[in-house]
Amino acid sequence: MIIRKTAYGTDFVGLFTLFSGKEYYYPKLMPKPPHEGIEISTDSNLLGMFFEGNKNGIVGTENADLKVTKIETKYTALGNLICATDKGAVISPLIENKKKEIENALKVKASVTQIAGIDIIGSLVLANNKGAVVHPNASETEMDIVAKALKVHVDQATILRSGFLGSMAVANDDILIITPSVMAPEMAQIAEILEID
Repeated sequence: MIIRKTAYGTDFVGLFTLFSGKEYYYPKLMPKPPHEGIEISTDSNLLGMFFEGNKNGIVGTENADLKVTKIETKYTALGNLICATDKGAVISPLIENKKKEIENALKVKASVTQIAGIDIIGSLVLANNKGAVVHPNASETEMDIVAKALKVHVDQATILRSGFLGSMAVANDDILIITPSVMAPEMAQIAEILEID
């Protein structure tokens, strides 16, 4: 299922909302949530920026009224620094020293990489258990690391000609929630790679 919705009237659905396995989370009192889910009260409305998860758990640095493994780090926006699925995770070099904690919380192995030479990989990768799309400037080496870590096919893509895929969409194995401003060819490519109808 493809859902074309905004979050707080912006294109950045991935900054405000979060899939963790099949569960969809959005900030408490969010007007017109993009999809049915669980509303969460946190220190910030930027759920997708501060949290990342899979079917096994969620990691974050903020306080929230959901079960989160709290990671102590000066880099608080963990959702921008991690991309996780049920099969694996990729994490930013900025939090490489937290790799074991993240692996234990999410119960998957993690690999460390940048994407397009940039550290905020959670904003530059959109993935589920069937595929992953990355920033168009990602190198072959970076794409190979993502493919091996997440155990999926990886390809380059954009949303509104931007490589900030993880900021502008969220997905699990069945649902892709993406800004309605996305261009049709971009949406078709992303849906094909993630195998979502």
